[in-house]
Parts: sequence; C-alpha cells; structure tokens
Amino acid sequence: MYRLMLYYLIGLVAIASLLSFAGVLAFKATDILLSGGFLVLVSYASNKLFAYVFRTTPNPESALITGLILALIVGPLAPFASVWVLAAIAVVAMASKYLLVINKRHILNPTAFAVVVSALLLKTGASWWVGNQFLVPFIILGGVLVVGKIRRWHLALSFLLTYFAALFVGSAFSPAGIGTFWPLLKSLVLYSPLLFFTFVMLIEPLTGPQNRLPRIYFGVFVALVLIAVQRYTQVPYSLELALLVGNVGSRIFSRDIRLVLRLRETMSLSKDTVAFWFEPERPFVFTAGQFLEWTLPHSHPDSRGIRRYFTIASAPSEKGILLVTKFVEVSSSFKKALKDLKPGQKIIASNKEGEFVVRNKTSRHLVFIAGGIGVTPFRSIIRDILDRGQKVSITLLYASRSPEEFVFGDLFQEASEKIGLKIVRTTTDSQSAGSAWKGKTGRIDSDMIKSEVPNWQDCLFYVSGPDPMVVSYKKMLQKMGVASHNIKTDFFTGYSG
Repeated sequence: MYRLMLYYLIGLVAIASLLSFAGVLAFKATDILLSGGFLVLVSYASNKLFAYVFRTTPNPESALITGLILALIVGPLAPFASVWVLAAIAVVAMASKYLLVINKRHILNPTAFAVVVSALLLKTGASWWVGNQFLVPFIILGGVLVVGKIRRWHLALSFLLTYFAALFVGSAFSPAGIGTFWPLLKSLVLYSPLLFFTFVMLIEPLTGPQNRLPRIYFGVFVALVLIAVQRYTQVPYSLELALLVGNVGSRIFSRDIRLVLRLRETMSLSKDTVAFWFEPERPFVFTAGQFLEWTLPHSHPDSRGIRRYFTIASAPSEKGILLVTKFVEVSSSFKKALKDLKPGQKIIASNKEGEFVVRNKTSRHLVFIAGGIGVTPFRSIIRDILDRGQKVSITLLYASRSPEEFVFGDLFQEASEKIGLKIVRTTTDSQSAGSAWKGKTGRIDSDMIKSEVPNWQDCLFYVSGPDPMVVSYKKMLQKMGVASHNIKTDFFTGYSG
C-alpha cells in the first residue's frame, strides 16, 4: 500500500508540474518542484532525526508520503521566500508521529495536524491547490487503484455518501430548494480537494480504525463532523479538523496495538515454506484468523517496501506468534530480510485486523477452502478449536501445486481424530504429483465441493488464498447458489514475492 501511495503522489506532482509548465495550471512548475522537493527532503531528514532521538527505526516511505502530501496541499510557495515556513510545516508533521503517540503509535494524521498548527502559529495553512479540475481525472484514477488495493472502499464510500446525503438533505430544506445541490455536487467533485482528501488522507491506516465496521462508522463520523464545522462555524480548515476529530474518536473507541516481537526460532515446513516463531514483549490478545501488519526496515528495500500483511498462524492459546510464509526463487527484499533474521532480532507488528473468524458457538458445518499459503488462517482457527475443546463440524478443501507443498499435516490429523475434521487435499499440477500420490488432482471446483460436502447448501464457507483465487471462488460459490452472507473471504496480496 505504502509504495503504491508513494508512486501515486509522485505521479500527481509530476503531472501538476507538466500542466503548469504547459500553462494549463496557473502555477509555476519550478515552485511546485522546488517547494515539493524541499518539503520531502525536510520530512525525510527530520524523520530520521526524530527516530534517532527516540531510539526507533524510521520508516522512510512514510516520511516521503507525508512530504508529498504537504507538497500537494501547501502552496505551491516560492521555496526561497518561504523556506522557514516550509521547513516548519514538515518538521511539525514529523514531530507529531513521535510526540503525539499512544503505545508508540501516532494519534493524529500528520499532514492535517501540521497544517492546522501552521495556520495558527505561522498564518500559513493549506491552499489545497491539488483540488483542480485538470487534476481530477488523475486523482480519481490513482485513488481508485490505491483504495482498491487496500480494500478500503467501505471507508471511502461511507464518508462520501454520508457527506453528499447530508448536503442533499440540507439543500432540500434550504430556501433555495433542491436545485442548489447539483451545482454544489459538481463544484465539490471538480473544484475542491474532497476526492484527494478521501483517497489519500482519510484512508491513512495508522490513525484510523482497524476493522471494517469501525471504519464505516469512522467515515460516517468524519463526514458528519465536516458538515457540522462547515455549516455551523466560521472555522477554516474544516477538512483537517474533521479528520483530526475523527482520529481522536477512533483512538478513544479502538484497542490499539503495536508489538515488538523477537524471533525465537525458524522452522522449514516444506521446500519453500518457512515458519517463524516470535515472542511478543508484552501480552497480546487476538482472535484466531486475524492478521497483522508487519514492519521490517532493511537496507535497499525494493518496490514492495518494508511492510507486509501476514496472518497470525498461531492460536491465541499458544506461546508466541507464528508467521508462516512462502518463498519463491526471487523473493522480495522484505522476505529476504525476514529469512535473514537471527534469534533475538526484532520485527514490529501493528494494525491487528480481520473478521475471518469463527464464532465461538456455531452449529453449522464449516467448509474451509485454502489455496497454497492461504491455509495459514485455518491453522490458527483449527488449533484454537482444539485448544478450546469445541465440537465443530469442518471440511477442509486444501489445494496446492504439488504434494510436497502441503503443510500442517500433524495438526490436521489431530483435528481429524478429535473433532472429525474432513480434509481433502488436491494438487493442481498433476504432473508434479507423481504415481505415488493417492489424493485428488485438479482445482477445487463446484463438482468437488458437491461431492465432498453433501450438505453444502447449508454450510458456511471460508475462502483464503491469493486475491485472484479468492475472487474466483467467491463467484463460483455464488453461482452455485451459496448466499453472499454465507461466504467469508481472506486474501493475500502479492503472496508470491
């Protein structure tokens, strides 16, 4: 997500500079490039300085993103005439990440906070110049990619729909009537920073809620605060204030976690699948099936960055946190750094998320569909069911490219003996299976499901694996007649690297 956002913002700065150079935008391209470059430089340098002072590992991508957002909403200022103002705004933004924190995680959106402080103390805030009709197509295109990538459409839409609905109702009850709404809507889309704010600042992951339903509430709340500030006060910078109020509300009602984990041991599960057992420095409570955002700063990160999402493969009752991942011939720099970790070395985990969980008391038959490394949440869930002594009826349909890639066999056998887990393994590459393979071959399809799960119409399905696989199986199940509310999905973006 961070690297895609970085490219998105760089692209907007580049496009704005080109349009200004061509005379389409009423700005100087040199002002955009020089002031933007200066903001990025100061953000990066001050981030490293604060990280050194507070003895933590800096995230360079985060600093670059903050600098670029500031470049798109502040100014564009003549850099040499405004050097101290620009420097102050960037430093304040970075300082908020280290000073305004709870559990070592910042509370407020850094750019929104810096703009408000600058407006109050330096009399220079945000012009939001990025809200321009000529940039709107590029804002929408990049925003759609980012929001789709991180699955935050529920947040973006809850904010936008609530905001537009409130404006519509307000227009209906205004003396001028409903006819004022449509020109206002056009103005908001084409000539305001509302879309940029939604696609870039609202969805910032570290200062918002960590689960789907709370994020929807967050979007609605920020929209209502924005309407209230704009309609009932004369306070400027309503976007920034609404977001900051939302950040505070989110932190009050959410259970935030930021874990420092130390590697205990590494285990090879198959030719290319490795398990990493970590010890948390403090007690950690989670629900089987949830996942974490893992941060591992390392030298020369590639385009995929220093952060990744992984399922917690251990059960809540187990001692330690288990991360299981697959390595390919040319792995990402993140995975290479992960594989090079030595016992005792640290990694940071945060943003506990996920609703891919099983209710404590369920009488329904569960069907788990796992593709490759997508079996990891099922390892956590099944281990948890065994440890709790629950009586749950489960069929696990587990697909892998070859027999050698199947993992967690001992656990699944224990579950088979104790709770009657039915496990169906199938290899998708029949040539690699060999004559010794006695299991199934081919993809998990509707015929296999109907054959192995006689009461499939009444079951609750859980699907986990690479994103394309999850999307494909959800469509297949719906085509079979399984209701959408009986299908839970988990996905692993970029799992092959």
